[in-house]
Amino acid sequence: MLNSKLQTNTLQETRANQSALVVGNGLTASIVTAAVKSLGIDVTRSKFGLDSALLFHSGGRGPFEAFVRFLNEGAFRCETTASSTPVEIIPVEKGFVVTFDDGSRSEFGCVFFATEGNLKPIPNDLPDGVNIVTPGILKVPSSQSACFVLDYEEITDPSIGMNAMRMALDNQLSGGNSFVLLRHAPVQGMLGETLYETARLAGVRFLRFGNIAPRIERLQTSNDLSIKFQISIQDIIERGEDILIECDRVFVTVNPLPADIPIAFKHLLSKETDPLGFLIQDSVHCLTGKSFRRGLYCVGPSTGCMDLLETVFSASAAAADARSWLGLLEQAPSSSKMSVSEQCIRCLTCLRLCPHAAISLKSQPSKSSVNITGARCLECGICVAECPRNALDLKGFPEEDFVTLIERLRAQNAHDSTVVFGCHRSAGRALSEIELPEKVIFFPVSCAGRLSESILSATLLAGIKGILVLGCHHGNCRSKNGTDWAKARLDTMTTRLNTMFKDIGSFSYKTMAANESPRMLKLINEFLDSVDRIPD
Repeated sequence: MLNSKLQTNTLQETRANQSALVVGNGLTASIVTAAVKSLGIDVTRSKFGLDSALLFHSGGRGPFEAFVRFLNEGAFRCETTASSTPVEIIPVEKGFVVTFDDGSRSEFGCVFFATEGNLKPIPNDLPDGVNIVTPGILKVPSSQSACFVLDYEEITDPSIGMNAMRMALDNQLSGGNSFVLLRHAPVQGMLGETLYETARLAGVRFLRFGNIAPRIERLQTSNDLSIKFQISIQDIIERGEDILIECDRVFVTVNPLPADIPIAFKHLLSKETDPLGFLIQDSVHCLTGKSFRRGLYCVGPSTGCMDLLETVFSASAAAADARSWLGLLEQAPSSSKMSVSEQCIRCLTCLRLCPHAAISLKSQPSKSSVNITGARCLECGICVAECPRNALDLKGFPEEDFVTLIERLRAQNAHDSTVVFGCHRSAGRALSEIELPEKVIFFPVSCAGRLSESILSATLLAGIKGILVLGCHHGNCRSKNGTDWAKARLDTMTTRLNTMFKDIGSFSYKTMAANESPRMLKLINEFLDSVDRIPD
């Protein structure tokens, strides 16, 4: 009976680790569901958000509707739950524990955020009767003149602009007369170029304006059912002359609202937004739609990606990475890559600093504890370096190794020596291709972010000539910001220690890649030359 129960629990855990939750109620969620299910991953869908799709496409209505029917076929159907509020998502050792608004809880190996969004409102200075370019391709009544205004208050997203061009083309082909006013042609990829040329050859007139936006006025007509507009534009292509356009309909493009991202996801994805508020991924190791919070993926309007093709591609890339992540969960060792000693006072500095959501607080009746998720930890060491109680340590790169190095330097009276701390994934690999100069000691670290101020100070005060830290290039660090963290720490230390000690050794921080062995040797020699020039 006991063995049977253990086998059942193991089976349930395995299924949870190989399952995905897709949060969303629109077309993006359907695309993500299809991409994930096609890789053999069990999918549950939480229908939260808008029903309508905020996905712009440059194709015709027929192919689009056929694609939607394909997504809704039985092969891509899955278990669904209705949710009036964003689900609560908590990272755990083997994925995420999700609490739905009815109080039920489930565990998933990965979570996809695929909700739709809203468009910004029409600018206040526009007259009544002006329409916005909606996600779907609207059909303008035949034989009418229509004007599509892009880049009115801000540069229009190319996907929205391409949809406006498609509407202008359809109106022109049905016997109407179309104008497109813009600052920049909204072409994206081959489809965008083809659409632009097709519309131009069909007779759609494109007028380009400069810093002065077109002036749109509504004309008074005797027939209340007829809406006429007059638009004044200074065309910078045709000698800068003012041009007057009269038309029956006016469409203006507006961009989506990044504020529609649910708070629950904003919390999980803190510091992963661009200046406009959209979710971003700024590492070369990060595919489109892949978050640094490992196992959590964002696809569609929440990333600023609104084009149908872009969304399909990003959903496929995220699904492929999720498949790899779920495989990692299966093989993840039960033991953590880090240790937490009794010195921990649960100040949660580590939880706030970890860029990979690898640290959480495990609540217990008597004494809560810090929990490390081994599968998410990338051993950047930022939390270890900043722990005020020295309670955290990396098992693969323990503190005692640094202590041994410092004691050896003091015992050898290594005043002529220079220490090079290097990321073992970049400088450590490049080291095999070069021969270090005499009196240079190379010490591999998990990441440049692991080097705390105490380690650097103690190493320098051991009497050496200087410290050179070799981290990874910005954006090429396995950790989200380990290399930048190290540089900021060294910059701060240099100013402070040079004030405290007049005869202190030299600091320097440089970046490199694993395939830059010659450059590594050059950086070391340049640093040695600079140290030798310092007067005794």
